[in-house]
Parts: sequence; C-alpha cells; structure tokens
Amino acid sequence: MQLDVKTGKFQLRHLNRVLEIERASFKHPYNAGIFLYYRFRSPEGFLMAEAGDEVVGYIIVSTQLLGWRREGKLISVAVDPDYRRRRVGSKLMEEALRYLAKSGTKRVSLEVRESNLAAIKFYETFGFQKERIISRYYENGENAVQMCRELV
Repeated sequence: MQLDVKTGKFQLRHLNRVLEIERASFKHPYNAGIFLYYRFRSPEGFLMAEAGDEVVGYIIVSTQLLGWRREGKLISVAVDPDYRRRRVGSKLMEEALRYLAKSGTKRVSLEVRESNLAAIKFYETFGFQKERIISRYYENGENAVQMCRELV
C-alpha cells in the first residue's frame, strides 16, 4: 500500500530520528558525524521523507566536478522498517535523481553489499546497472557491487 509521503530537506532537528532509522536499517550504521558532514557538504542532496509529522526515511546524494563532468554519488538511503514496501524509498530516489539531473550531474554511482539482493533489485528498477565488483570493500571483508546510471 502506497503511503502519502512528502519529501523535504534534512534539518538538524531530524538527526535523532535519522540515527534511529540508520540503526534499524544497517548492521554497521553511520554515526552522527557522517550525517552532519553531508548536511553541510550537500544540503540540497540530503532529503527526508515524512508521513504526517514523522520522518520515515532519508536519502543522501552528493556531487563533485570530475574534469568537465559533474558526477553524483548515492551515499545512503534508508526507510524505517515499519514503512518499507510502501514506495517511501522510491519517492526518495525519484526526488534525489531529479535533484541530480537539475544540478547538471551526468552520471551517478553507488556501492551496495554483494549479498543485498533486495537493494540491488531496487536500484535496477531505477536504471542502475552493475559496473564492477569491489573486492573486500566492507569492514567484514564482503565485496561491494558498484552500480551506475547515466542521467540525461
């Protein structure tokens, strides 16, 4: 069932809720410092999803100029477990890709655990393609799949 979700920019008042979602979503969650870094480095690319007054997910994308091309990077996306499979992640991804395209980004990439088949499938629905395997990328020695997508 789809949920009525609105998206907006991350505000510092959201930090504790983002950390809760992060801890519920990942075995090795990011700490507050990572979120604060991206709050100031890429404020336009740090988006929240809210259902009513509750933050139910977030996405962080960042850009940098590499030569003459603006490249994007998906840093993280997570949805509260109680709100998954209700298109919250899809809404966040759509907004993030729209932001990247408007910023002149030509290509976006991400890394995902090789064992995270659900996430890989999710990214593929948004046009990401597997580009290469990065051996022992994660702290436990697991490989990452680097996925990329061109933006028009």
